[in-house]
Amino acid sequence: MKKFFATLCVMALTAMAFNANAAMWLVGDAFNGWNESGNVEMTADGDIYTWSGELTAGKYFAFFKDTQGWSYQRGPAAGDGAAPTGDWEDTKAGGSWRLATSGTYEIQYNYATNKAKIALATQEQFDATKLKFAVTGAAFGGWNMPPAANQTFTNNGDGTYTLNYDGALAGEFKLSRINIDANFDSWNAFDAGVIGAANLAEGDNTLSSSFGTANLTFPVSGNVILTISDVTETSCKLNIALEQEVVPDKAWYIAGSFTDWETGKLAMTKNDDGTFSITVNDLAAGAQFKFVDEYNKWYGGYTEDGTNYGVHPEYCTDIEISNAGSNFEITNGSGNLTFTLSADNKLTITGWSDEPIIEPAIASVQLRGSADADWANITTINLTNNEGLWTVADQQIPAGFEFKVVEVMDNEQEVWIGAQSEGNFWVTEETLGNDITMLVPGENLYFENAGTFSFSFNADSLKLNINGQFEPAPVDSIPVYILGEVNDNGGWFPNVGTEMATTDYVNYTATITTKGENVPEGEEVGYSYFSFTTKLAENDYENGGWDEIANYRFGAVSDGDFLVTDETLDTELALTTQGYQAYKILAGVYDLKLNRENMTLIISKKSLLNGDVDGSGIVDVDDVNAVINIILEKEPASKYPGNADIDGNGIVDVDDVNDVINIILAN
Repeated sequence: MKKFFATLCVMALTAMAFNANAAMWLVGDAFNGWNESGNVEMTADGDIYTWSGELTAGKYFAFFKDTQGWSYQRGPAAGDGAAPTGDWEDTKAGGSWRLATSGTYEIQYNYATNKAKIALATQEQFDATKLKFAVTGAAFGGWNMPPAANQTFTNNGDGTYTLNYDGALAGEFKLSRINIDANFDSWNAFDAGVIGAANLAEGDNTLSSSFGTANLTFPVSGNVILTISDVTETSCKLNIALEQEVVPDKAWYIAGSFTDWETGKLAMTKNDDGTFSITVNDLAAGAQFKFVDEYNKWYGGYTEDGTNYGVHPEYCTDIEISNAGSNFEITNGSGNLTFTLSADNKLTITGWSDEPIIEPAIASVQLRGSADADWANITTINLTNNEGLWTVADQQIPAGFEFKVVEVMDNEQEVWIGAQSEGNFWVTEETLGNDITMLVPGENLYFENAGTFSFSFNADSLKLNINGQFEPAPVDSIPVYILGEVNDNGGWFPNVGTEMATTDYVNYTATITTKGENVPEGEEVGYSYFSFTTKLAENDYENGGWDEIANYRFGAVSDGDFLVTDETLDTELALTTQGYQAYKILAGVYDLKLNRENMTLIISKKSLLNGDVDGSGIVDVDDVNAVINIILEKEPASKYPGNADIDGNGIVDVDDVNDVINIILAN
């Protein structure tokens, strides 16, 4: 008995000292930025991770667990932007702390309990007299960096700063601050980020630093005196005194492809009736333009889908211009055109050539596409016109080919037409022979597998019909990978996945272990998420990896994440390539059976050996450690696939540790 108890103590101490946790990082503008590659690693001592160093007030940061994707970011349970309490506090997924004070900080994180302690060890003495302030933006002459001399405040030496500015305009700007020994040499030089507030007014305005804030709006136009006072590490007071109101004369400019989009080249003339006009010579179809007012606001024509607003001789009168509009584009006609803007911002275009207007006709229809992800090599397939129905037969289409229909007009304009779809439209056995609704610009159509196909396109109804035969999939070219939080994937990465086993490249199998890493707020159990792909990316997510495999991914048919329950286990679940969702599953060990021909998935929960708490398939010291971690509340029981309550008495205690050890010794 003594020998057994000693063994238990040694194993327990080993489990307590052993640190199987991965790395822990600090991210945010308080450190090296909001990215995985630019973070600061903490030092581990068991479950406690530490870091100490100088940090600046107004900056934001969060913890990042395991470098396994942004779902592992941990922020304050009190909510995004909360200030550290200085004591141990709960964390939750997402969000970040905002530092209220500059100084030396000691930061700790308990990996087991997900609690953090952010304590200010030494406070840096803030000196409100040793700063620089500047304004930039449309309200103050431009968004130049570094600021001009007339955009920079005078330091009065007493903690106040003043700027006399003649000719300010009502419009957007930013107020920026740096230390007195720094330079405004880049947009990253701001000490506390952009200091912002919603709406400013004449008189005093209290501003506080805010990460990622929108631009400020200056309320008046004229000669102004700006005074900054009551400066703290994260706030200040801005007083706006209007010395002389100077309302700028109403002005309009036209800018476009014929001015290289420079605003000051072509000023419109104000007429006696209050309209503005200008004549631009030798304009023709394809020319694009917008109008710019005295506040440097751009105006175009509003369209629902954001495409260019077309004008031509039969549509050129009383067109309303909008600050939210797209470019105007001359789609037909030419001439020395006169543009007139009315007092109520209506556009009329005159001066069109007397040449008859000829609507462009379709000269040819093509299929243009590529089997390369970057469209490096484009294939063009010409269709033949059969009384309005454009057709081509018996085309060999390679696997991975994506394309659109292109109408080439007799004026050499091209109209690209794609499928009405959310994301790429996958051409499958089910879509062959059916009309596909097309629109401009639409989405690419995509062939996952090669085959021989015929195409017919109705240019009037914008319907495309594809018929033909897919080739049998090459037995060595279509693997299936599981993406997400399973096995050793480490999280959601486009270039990391678990490959499923197959002998015929139709039926695929895999056994996965899930640990329920994601615990929803207010719940005690966690979930893991996964989906599938037939290709892994060459790059990580920061370098376009997800875009590389966008056409190869598939998953659950569901309105949201598909929750796997006891009722859905051991049943056929439908898979889809369009609008797919992830599977959401509890911790456990599961067998997956996937059929790519029928696009179905069967998930079965695997029975584990008694005592196999971590789901490894064997009972060993790792399972002893797992039970001890649960007893010591270092980890929740829900994290482990197996049952830690070995004796079934309803609690996990030292008796269960003894039971696991006895199972090991018996084997």
